[in-house]
Amino acid sequence: MVPRTIAVTILAGVLLATGSVRTVYGQTTVAPQAVPATQATTTQDIVTQPAATTDVLTHATSTLNIVTQPTATQEIVTQPTTTPEVVTQPTATLTIVTQPTTTPDVVTQPTVTQPAEPPPAVLQQPPAPEPDPLLLGISYFRMGNYEEALDDLTKARIKDPWSAVAAYYLGATLKKMQQYSKALPHLMEAVTLQPVAKEAYPELAEVYSVLNRNDEALKALESAEREGIEPAQTAYVKGLVLVKKKKLLEAESSFERSMALDPQFTASANFQIASIYLSRGKLTEARDRFIAVAAKDAESAFGLMAKQQADALSRRLLVGRQFSALVGAEYQYDSNVILKPDSAPSAASIANQSDTALVVAARAEYAPTLQSAYSLKLQYGLYASMYQDLKNYDVLSQTFGITAGTTIARGSLSVPLSYNRTAVDGKDYLTAFGLAPLYAFTPAEGQQAQVTLRFQQKDFQATATLPDEDRDSTNTACGIAWYWFLGQQEKGSVTARYDIDREDAAGKNWSYLGNKIAANLLYPVGKGLKLSLGAEAYIQSYGNLNSSFNVQRKDTTMTVTAQALYALTRNVDAQLQYLFMKDNSNIDVYAFSKNIIGVGLYSRF
Repeated sequence: MVPRTIAVTILAGVLLATGSVRTVYGQTTVAPQAVPATQATTTQDIVTQPAATTDVLTHATSTLNIVTQPTATQEIVTQPTTTPEVVTQPTATLTIVTQPTTTPDVVTQPTVTQPAEPPPAVLQQPPAPEPDPLLLGISYFRMGNYEEALDDLTKARIKDPWSAVAAYYLGATLKKMQQYSKALPHLMEAVTLQPVAKEAYPELAEVYSVLNRNDEALKALESAEREGIEPAQTAYVKGLVLVKKKKLLEAESSFERSMALDPQFTASANFQIASIYLSRGKLTEARDRFIAVAAKDAESAFGLMAKQQADALSRRLLVGRQFSALVGAEYQYDSNVILKPDSAPSAASIANQSDTALVVAARAEYAPTLQSAYSLKLQYGLYASMYQDLKNYDVLSQTFGITAGTTIARGSLSVPLSYNRTAVDGKDYLTAFGLAPLYAFTPAEGQQAQVTLRFQQKDFQATATLPDEDRDSTNTACGIAWYWFLGQQEKGSVTARYDIDREDAAGKNWSYLGNKIAANLLYPVGKGLKLSLGAEAYIQSYGNLNSSFNVQRKDTTMTVTAQALYALTRNVDAQLQYLFMKDNSNIDVYAFSKNIIGVGLYSRF
């Protein structure tokens, strides 16, 4: 069978040859034809398929289309032989495809506009995965950023509660932040979850030790020794625990082993060994160890504490240095000896309130050598002011004291007990008994802190004019002072101090609550010369209405001091000082101001 496209092409050629093709509005169509009846039976029917519509290639600018009806069959219908007529199929259209090779004319291909291809889809990068909180937390921990580490390691523990590594680092972070009770459960899980985080054993032991669970600390250290985890740190922590259990010889051995395993533990281990010697009364050996620590690492916390201990032991061990004394004499000008009120009308007639005085001060101390961890000092203090004109304001004050001390933890504790007796114009004025424990420690390199408590019982010897003016009282106080040392030799310092005290007096006019803030700078400006500047604010809020003035009294006393100290010799200093004091009170008779200028010499023995 002849293919359809070839058959259609042949038919188109026949039609063109017989002139039965014409062009209408740029289309080529088949004109109606007359078919003789005798030829009707010889004509081959041409049947087109419904969907076989083929575009005609253009010849010049014309398009040849023969349109056929879908499903319609073009056929020749015979009429009776007596009446030949042409039967046309007006609706039958046959689409003819002409090939360039079937016509001598040049056939041009139509311009076909291809639909634009859609742009390729933009390839988006998949979102970056969130960082692993465990890895991020470990990174922060190693950099010392414990607050950031805590957040991420907490997330890591929530994400994977069975991770011993996450438990270890979270516990170690809390330990660094001194949150020992919170650190403990995480470190315990770090050594119980599988696989065990063996690095947690020394950390767990330290936390147990801080919480005074020393037997459990030793068990954790035994596990660390068995696993070979951080041998030097393990030996050092074991020494600390053994000291707490009073096993001093075993502790000394552990400290020695930690130094041998890692030289980085030399300063801290030597300090601990020196403390053991001190507690056993081996003062010379203790001093030598402290000196070695201070010489090797002077700026560290251990170095600063070691220097203090070495100096104290050296004084105790020097023959003839069990006794020490300070004696000074100063010539002063006081602008307001009698505390004349600044603006009270009743004080208008008061004159001659200023005077000059010779002031003598002395302090003596005796410290017997004790072959133990404790120290003992016997003290005596004297203060006397002798005015040129205002003799009835001459003051003589004597203080007797005894101070016991010891070394505890990373600081020292002293407990002074004192008795004071003061006379004015040769008459007994005041007796006072006091107890003032003080704990001093080194919180960081180049710093020292002191925490104090104070109890004082005052008994004024003069009889009060009114019961409400009775000043016999009990004073209780607490305070903290912080020192920042300047320079390697600690020749200068900055000090800040805060105290709060409460005075409960027999007379209601003298009971108050006081708050005191003070700051001081001691700075070396040259060889042998130091300058000192100080400021203090003391606010006293009296708790009762003053019965004489019918108002609740409140005083604010400001004090500013300036001193210049010059070392004339090793043991003799010259001093020039200025003091300004102003009391602002809402009761005029208590408001005053004064200036003191003094120059003197002080000698140490």
